Amino acid sequence: MQKGIEMGNQKMSSAIEEYEYVFPYKKIKIPFRERRERVRWPGNKLLAVKFCVPQEWWGRMYQPKVYHASGAKEAEHIMDVSYLSEGQDYDFDIAVWRALDLLDRHGVKATFMCSGGGAKHRPEVIREIHKKGHEIAGHSFFQSKGAARMTEDEEVEDIVKTTEALKAAVGERPLGWDCTGVGAHERSFRLLSEHGYYWNGDLRDDDLPYGIVVGNEILVEIPHRSRTTGDYSWFNHGLTGEMRAQRSHREAAIFFQDTFDAYYETAQREHPQLITFVIHPYTSCTPERIGALDRMISYMKGCPDVWFPTYIELARYWKETYLSSK
Repeated sequence: MQKGIEMGNQKMSSAIEEYEYVFPYKKIKIPFRERRERVRWPGNKLLAVKFCVPQEWWGRMYQPKVYHASGAKEAEHIMDVSYLSEGQDYDFDIAVWRALDLLDRHGVKATFMCSGGGAKHRPEVIREIHKKGHEIAGHSFFQSKGAARMTEDEEVEDIVKTTEALKAAVGERPLGWDCTGVGAHERSFRLLSEHGYYWNGDLRDDDLPYGIVVGNEILVEIPHRSRTTGDYSWFNHGLTGEMRAQRSHREAAIFFQDTFDAYYETAQREHPQLITFVIHPYTSCTPERIGALDRMISYMKGCPDVWFPTYIELARYWKETYLSSK
């Protein structure tokens, strides 16, 4: 008997049915064909640029070993203290301070996606970020384990403890949440709404914000589109970055300027656009790369048609302008 064929009252599932999936929440989007007439940024700007700065605390890091030169197989999981010292300690001791100085020089406010573990172990860093006027958002407790690999009870604990740790560090709770790079679970949106979150930044299915209906609430989704607008792409860096041919700071700046120009041209042709400008301090706020970020931001600041909102400013504007009557 073939799978998927009914026999009496019994029906066996097929391989296709096993992979059937539809996102379980209603999305409130402006239809693409209506965006030219309807979408406007404040001051009629053509581009909005949101600065996303992951400030991550990895904790005990068991991960697939992907550096094949080490002789390890991909399936092996290791405690990589060397990688941890760069992604966590270099970030909090050195790189984040360069990032703050960079943003100060250009008068830009960013949204820092902060791990609860960082707020617990290095609260003075999170406080300084907040003191500078930047937005603090939740980013799980540890970078090494994301919601997609948690049970619901684990995810609730993660949200609660991260929220509490960030509030203890800066005196106010975060209103936005971005899961670690490991990814979100479909229940994440319900749990975040239940715990009082205003916006989420995990999905990648649009160029502009939209609403996600969760019960009687609307969670503002701010899509994470950074294939060409984040430091991993500028410098050709990634999990196997040491194995790749990387760009110099001048090449990276030119690459981004070309990308920015393409966004601007699209905004002129279609409708206002949104850029996600991602800075991982440990990756790009290094002595040989920080100059590239200076050039990129100066280039954007030289364009009069750009709005630089934090995520919460963007979320509030979108909800009040396009979702208030829903």
